[in-house]
Parts: sequence; structure tokens; C-alpha cells
Amino acid sequence: MAVTLHGSVMDQWIYPGLVGLLLPVGLGLDQALQSQAITVARTAKGAFVMLLLTGIALVTLNVNRRGSDVKNFHWTFEHFPAADFAKQRFLAALIQECRPHQAELYRDHFHKEDPTNPAYQSHP
Repeated sequence: MAVTLHGSVMDQWIYPGLVGLLLPVGLGLDQALQSQAITVARTAKGAFVMLLLTGIALVTLNVNRRGSDVKNFHWTFEHFPAADFAKQRFLAALIQECRPHQAELYRDHFHKEDPTNPAYQSHP
């Protein structure tokens, strides 16, 4: 289900596909919660709480691991050097965070790696 671009997984593209996974789970939990059997309803409540806590934990883990856009794009181009889109977005994120000097240093580094790419040319 993962979509890749230049060998790098772009996890935000997976979210629309979650509807196909979570809709049947939600409908199944709904049926179980409305069940007349007490053990089935209690089990469904426990499953719902566990599903909710797992989702919260995964979001927290992802935010802590990747953090900001700068960290996310830095991780991407570090692990997938051919991902020029990540390098360019990383530079833009640095500029947006008012870190132009750091963006300039990285741009020079990227220019040494790929001198033919006009995105990394030095502008006077």
C-alpha cells in the first residue's frame, strides 16, 4: 500500500487508502458494540480503546521521530540521496524557518554533489 517516489516512501499518500482498511473495522466494531451478548460488546469496547491508543501512539512516535518538515526532508535525502525533491523542499523549509545561512550551506553542499542541477546554482 506504500507509494514511493524516487525510492522514498511518502507516508502521507497512504492516508486516503486507510478508508478501505478502517471502514470494515469500524463497521465490525459497530456491529459488535450493538450486540446483545455482553462479552461481545465489552470485547468490542476494549478493541476500540486499543485501536484508539495504538493510533495515538503511532502518531506520537512519528512526530517524535521525524518532528518538523526540516527533520523529515533531512531524513529523506540522507537515506535516499537521489531524492532531489526532498533536498529542494528541505532548503525551502529552512528558509521558511528563518535559517537562510544554513540553507545556503546545504545548497552549496548539494551543488558539489550535483553541479548540473540548476536548483543548486549559486545566485549572486
